[in-house]
Parts: sequence; C-alpha cells; structure tokens
Amino acid sequence: MSNQSDVVEGLDLSVVKKDYAGKWVALSRDYHTVLAVADTLQSLLKKSDTSEQVVMQVLPPLGYAPAVF
Repeated sequence: MSNQSDVVEGLDLSVVKKDYAGKWVALSRDYHTVLAVADTLQSLLKKSDTSEQVVMQVLPPLGYAPAVF
C-alpha cells in the first residue's frame, strides 16, 4: 500500500474571510462558495435551508498569550 493514498489533504477555506469571525457560515459542499452568513445558527438555517451545504462557525484568528515562569 502506498503512503500517498493515505494522505488527506487539508480543506481550502479561503472563501471564509476574517470578516466572518464569530459568525456562522453555510458553504457549498465543495467549500468554494459562501451560501449565507449569520450571527446565530438558527438565523443561518433560516437563510439557507438547503441540504447541500456545510455549516460551520468561524472562529476568530487565535493569537498567543506569553507566560512568564
């Protein structure tokens, strides 16, 4: 068995903009199109009620907090 067949590529989420941080988005199944954006999951599902979507909450960019020991 080849190791190449075991490699899982990461998702290209470049359509999910930083402007969507903290919001819910509905994406097309191929992750290339934003179908809807909302502040809550309930609002998002009302805007985009298709079964052909991927729903996710966009987290803000995470930084780091230095600690002194």
